Amino acid sequence: MYSSRKTKILNIICVLLVLMTGVIRLTRDSYRLVSSNILIFFLFILAALIWLVQIRRRVIRQEERKYLELTAVLLLFLIIIKTIKYVFLPSGSCFSRYIWYLYYFPQTFIVMSMLFAVLHTGLACGTQMNRRWKLLYIPASVITGGILTNDIHQLAFSFPQGIEMWEENYVHGPLYFVSIAWLVLLFVIIIVIALRRCATTENRSNIWMPIIPLAIGMIYVVLFLVNRDGVFHRLFKTTEVIGFIFPAFMEALIQAGLFPTNDGYGNMWKISGLHGGIIDNEGRFHFESESSISVSNDMIREAEAAPVMLQNGNLALRSHAIGGGYVYWLKDLTEINEVNNKLAELGKILEEDNALLQEEKKIAENKTQIQLQNRIYDSIYSQIAPQLKHLENILDTLPDEEEAFEEKMKYGAVLVVYIKRCSNLILLMHQKEKISTGELQIAIEESLHYIRLYGVRSIGSIDSNMELSGSRILFLYTFFENVAERIIGNCSAWLINLECSEDICLRIEAQVKDLVIPVDFMHDRIEEFAGILQIENEQDAIFITLTLPVRVPAEDKNDIV
Repeated sequence: MYSSRKTKILNIICVLLVLMTGVIRLTRDSYRLVSSNILIFFLFILAALIWLVQIRRRVIRQEERKYLELTAVLLLFLIIIKTIKYVFLPSGSCFSRYIWYLYYFPQTFIVMSMLFAVLHTGLACGTQMNRRWKLLYIPASVITGGILTNDIHQLAFSFPQGIEMWEENYVHGPLYFVSIAWLVLLFVIIIVIALRRCATTENRSNIWMPIIPLAIGMIYVVLFLVNRDGVFHRLFKTTEVIGFIFPAFMEALIQAGLFPTNDGYGNMWKISGLHGGIIDNEGRFHFESESSISVSNDMIREAEAAPVMLQNGNLALRSHAIGGGYVYWLKDLTEINEVNNKLAELGKILEEDNALLQEEKKIAENKTQIQLQNRIYDSIYSQIAPQLKHLENILDTLPDEEEAFEEKMKYGAVLVVYIKRCSNLILLMHQKEKISTGELQIAIEESLHYIRLYGVRSIGSIDSNMELSGSRILFLYTFFENVAERIIGNCSAWLINLECSEDICLRIEAQVKDLVIPVDFMHDRIEEFAGILQIENEQDAIFITLTLPVRVPAEDKNDIV
């Protein structure tokens, strides 16, 4: 997972602040003028505030940020009441004991707030998690209430020598272990949900990262139960370790790529196929794709009114004003210019060498080649014309509002991938009679890559061990694209599976609301390939199955759709 330099430095500072608390306890006799507990308090408060600021800066979605901010607030509350107990209340007093019980309120609810934050990952903006998860408040409240009323039943902590000796001699009861099991259970649920909603296998392999702080916490608890007076427990109190483990676990999820943040935005621009970037009103470049070329601030501002031609007219620079600056992009006109140049050269040859037979032969050969190219270009254009027109409309009508602009660019990226891959498949059809399903796999995987920018969990499984006619490969990809364009706006997850045995079977399962695909969807094209389309709609889901025979005797092998 990509993290900015600023994030890494602040994370290191937080860790050092926590470790310094142990150093203070080792050297507490050196502090005469100020309480060591006060120093430890300020160190933990500073670390927690730094993490809170980090959350507000890095987490974009309001739903996720709200619960992580609550996590930080509960952590601050835990640090404050711990300091009150050790600094302002007499040791062994009744008030000190109830403050001790109160520790378990933030400890119990912090993990729940982190769970609720994770539950919002993968959902569309503005979408709330299932309300049934709110039922977790019931056992959490029961555990907290049980510990706060421990003096009545002593199920959490019992005092063999009497309650007056509670601080010196106590035994953990069943309710205490229930509270620990509750925390462990919620951590496990968080990890499972984060794994399920993570779209990339690479990030899933980083699951060991959030397990490390959990392991540290479990080791500490075991050591604490075995020997409360161990060296490690004298350096770091239980509440302090817990206060460190909670944000450390969340940071590990972020670093593992199992929880989304804004730190990877710049990296997305670098690896994006979009040729462009973003600058602020002062002309400072904030994001720029690696495929972009160097352009000046004046050129970007000029390109807002009309395209600025670069590299002898082979690149067109366009820009659009956004909040705080400009976004700019480059359109490659090389191929169009090459075609125009070739046509111009052909005209000159026809005019100059019309009388010579040899030149006439050359001209005829050139003309045949150009006609073949034009046929290919025409077939490509006829296939991608709807998407190309839509893409041009998107680029010509980009909104000023940031969120709407981002949605438009995401959709444009999906269209660009289809245009590119569809053109490539048509070119392959002119080179050989049959095309491997591996080419279809590459095309679908690249489309899924950009569809994931919507936050849609996408999984593709393609049988890449067969060769089919090019027309069938192209039709399958076109069918996939048409389905994607219909559901992409309100889909949270989908699965694409292609099997080729006796028949070609393309299955699409999508979690989508309020969408009905008509039974006559692409009917003429499906009938052309002797195919069968099955559509099943269930609550919040749609199941689409397209079946084609592997080979039709009358099929034209060189057919171009």
